[in-house]
Amino acid sequence: MKTFAELSPLARVWVYQSDRNLTEEEVSQISLLAAAFVTNWTAHGSMLNASADVFFNRFVVIAADKSQVLASGCSIDKSVGFIKDLEKHFNLNLLDRLNVAYMEQNELKTFKLNELSELVEKGDITPETIIFNNLVKTMSDLKSQWRIPLKNSWMGPKILVEK
Repeated sequence: MKTFAELSPLARVWVYQSDRNLTEEEVSQISLLAAAFVTNWTAHGSMLNASADVFFNRFVVIAADKSQVLASGCSIDKSVGFIKDLEKHFNLNLLDRLNVAYMEQNELKTFKLNELSELVEKGDITPETIIFNNLVKTMSDLKSQWRIPLKNSWMGPKILVEK
């Protein structure tokens, strides 16, 4: 298995956010399972140059370097199947895209997307609040656009219009 640092900046990434913090034991187990998955992950019979890791005890991130073998629809389906298996085994929700994570005084917190307006109105969240943009597509984006101010995210126009 490659490390994230060894993958091309153009490698495709998928970020799955847990609905709760993972324990250290869960992180260890998920890391082992993810390593085994990406080590055997194939697209049309060819091994993918891939990596996986758990970040902030909350995010499972899978990456595949498309410069050698492109992850196909079937291989992407396999990765989603792996994520669904993790959900069942650890009693998690990793596929709910309506949970938004943000940093508040070095603590990771979450809110439901439909709560954004209320949180902005109360001042709990500001346009400068650092959120996790789980829609990043490449390793380069993961490094530079994963943790960004809310105003620079896809939600930015919504909060700026409402203010």
